[in-house]
Amino acid sequence: MIEYLRFLFRNKWYIIVEVIGISVALAFTIPLLSFFSDKWEIDHGKEFKRVYAVCPVDESFETTIGLGQELIEAVPEIDRYAQIYVSGNNAISVGDNTLSALGIAVSRDFFTFFDIKFSEGSPLSLADRKSVLISGSLAAKIDNDAMGKPLTCAGEEYIVNGIFDDLHNSLLPSADIIFSIDSPMLDAQWANPSGYWEDIVTFIRIQDGFKAKDILNKCKDACKNFYSSYYAQHPDAVIKLIRYDKISSNIYNYSLTQTWGLSLWAVELFGIILFIFAFVNYVNLNVALSTKRGKEWALKKLLGSSEKGIRMANFLETLLITSVCFVLGYGLSKYIFPVFNSFFNVTHTFIELDSSLTPGKILFYGIFILLLSVITALIPSKIAKRYSAIDIVNGGYRAQLKKDTSSILIGIQCFISIVLLSVSILFYAQYKKMADRPRGEMAENVFVISGNYPREALATAADALRSLPFVQAVGLSNDCPGDGSYSRGTLKSEDGASTDLYVIHCDADAFNAFGFVTESGKKVSDGLWLTNSARDIISQDNAGIDDGYLASRFGAEVKGIVSDFVINAENDIPAALKVSDSGEFNRLVINTAGRYDSYPEEILGTFRKAFSDTNYDYALPKTAGYIDSYYEKSLSPTKAILSMVVIYALLALLLTVLGLVAMSTYYISLHRKDSAVRKVFGATGGEEIRRHIYRYLKIVVAASVIGIILSIIINDAIILSYSYRLNSTYWIYILAVIIVASIAFLSVYLQARRAAFKNPVLYLRDE
Repeated sequence: MIEYLRFLFRNKWYIIVEVIGISVALAFTIPLLSFFSDKWEIDHGKEFKRVYAVCPVDESFETTIGLGQELIEAVPEIDRYAQIYVSGNNAISVGDNTLSALGIAVSRDFFTFFDIKFSEGSPLSLADRKSVLISGSLAAKIDNDAMGKPLTCAGEEYIVNGIFDDLHNSLLPSADIIFSIDSPMLDAQWANPSGYWEDIVTFIRIQDGFKAKDILNKCKDACKNFYSSYYAQHPDAVIKLIRYDKISSNIYNYSLTQTWGLSLWAVELFGIILFIFAFVNYVNLNVALSTKRGKEWALKKLLGSSEKGIRMANFLETLLITSVCFVLGYGLSKYIFPVFNSFFNVTHTFIELDSSLTPGKILFYGIFILLLSVITALIPSKIAKRYSAIDIVNGGYRAQLKKDTSSILIGIQCFISIVLLSVSILFYAQYKKMADRPRGEMAENVFVISGNYPREALATAADALRSLPFVQAVGLSNDCPGDGSYSRGTLKSEDGASTDLYVIHCDADAFNAFGFVTESGKKVSDGLWLTNSARDIISQDNAGIDDGYLASRFGAEVKGIVSDFVINAENDIPAALKVSDSGEFNRLVINTAGRYDSYPEEILGTFRKAFSDTNYDYALPKTAGYIDSYYEKSLSPTKAILSMVVIYALLALLLTVLGLVAMSTYYISLHRKDSAVRKVFGATGGEEIRRHIYRYLKIVVAASVIGIILSIIINDAIILSYSYRLNSTYWIYILAVIIVASIAFLSVYLQARRAAFKNPVLYLRDE
């Protein structure tokens, strides 16, 4: 070990590159390791092999509130069921405090499926429909003694009868408040238990001794009987049972974790790529350094040391460096965990990474360090094993590395850099395109307030807002362009192809406040109004509207056409407006004359004051702002991915610079004897610089070709996930190659210049 420490001191530059590169990469890898460790514990929780989620339509797991009871009665092999409904961010009032809390509603057996610990109270209290449970963090915001306190949500009063530990990396979102599924907020669903489709996930637990395949047909019959009208229209729909430990990796549902697949996919993919990049750096430099230690190993062999002993010593030395890097990486990761959590929060992926150490994580990290050390130590020793001690001493090992290995190592650096750079440039260009897209015919000065408000209170507030001198129109709506929460229908073209149709439900006043333009100046009346793009999909005489599905689905006939407008910044989907005075609206749409900084404050002040004239308690709006803020919010997932990818790309560039400079130093050192001999026979320093650059850039060009091919495959897959996308991407690959080639050129030029003008006698003497 003392010889190894001396060796490290003599090769400080190589070691610094190793430590920085692998430590930075580990700082971004450790949060992912933490996630996978937590995921393992979650996926292998309470009797997970007997617990399944029912998927009666598709893998969104959208069910209705009555499905659980139907399955229990129809399938004797099911002993329990649990249902989860996410109510989203709820405005709750406790005394004079108004807070926002993410809420879920659960059925009685929910706590036998999920392991949630309580500091006070009991889940049994949810037998009372007006009882709620709150998290420890919410309890701290309310009062030191929150138990038994009343709180108000959506006009209903509840009593706090339990405080649970904050949910951490559960399959569930990190809820602050748990309601009973029998609570008043779900009365509408209970009134129509088989027809009110929501993001309600239904779990079942199979009796011991049975498997999913044993009861699948019975579950299919039960679902088809319970949803008879749906399956009459969709006879080919597939019914699935997905086991508990498989859900978190392949689900798309707002009610459970990992719901926005692209965000998790992006973090995992680029995290893995970044780590592989640093790992390649690590292995590259270990192989390079093995040429310097080759004579030491050869002499030990000649002096009687066993090959096994040398390998073990090499492993322990590598384990030392890896452990040091992991400790440094863990220290850096403390600043990375909040970045990841912020990213997951923006992209609605309900994961919260925790940097704390647990026995499970320590074991997980230890296994990772050992595997990394074994692989890193094994590769150089495997290469060196092919050579005898005499070959190593007389230079055969070094000559072979000079001929083949150095080219491969340098090529890998450039290849990975081009892939990361091209992907990051693509995300930036795609984000800019969506951010700058025209939004169609719609007024710009539209202020929207949304929340869980009774319609009567909204109507009273609307009357008060109409009295403001700068307000031109006020209406009620259930949806808003850019917000992302819409009713959805289906259009069928004459050739039978289906297309999603988003429907905004509003009254005539909101229609005018939004500024939608009717074709031929028709007066707005109750009914369904299609956009131009929706009309283009169906036939002119409306015969192609899915056999009257729209009219039956939305309870309104098509009355006319409106000019196109953009549903949100990411998608290019046809839309419609259902104009009706009936319904439970949850938004106020306010059209203002111009935009001034004082308007939002006056609007919100008037809105709050109007509640004093009603019998309802005021609660803070879920969202409030001009319509462009909603579009910006719809871009937030793409913007978050862009930020994450840019971080990875910048780190990749840093590692590229470190790696290429180190490898070019190594590359020049392999060829310095050749250069010295040529200079003795008359070659100039400039000729040697050009020779080194030419050899080096040939490797870069070859790596660039491979990198561009892979980049095109990855980028095409990414770009196709967007409806509104870039028209041309060829310039991205040119720019990525220019950046990497410039870094490579400068790296080898600086090293070659230093070597070319050094006295050749010094190199020959060293040899």
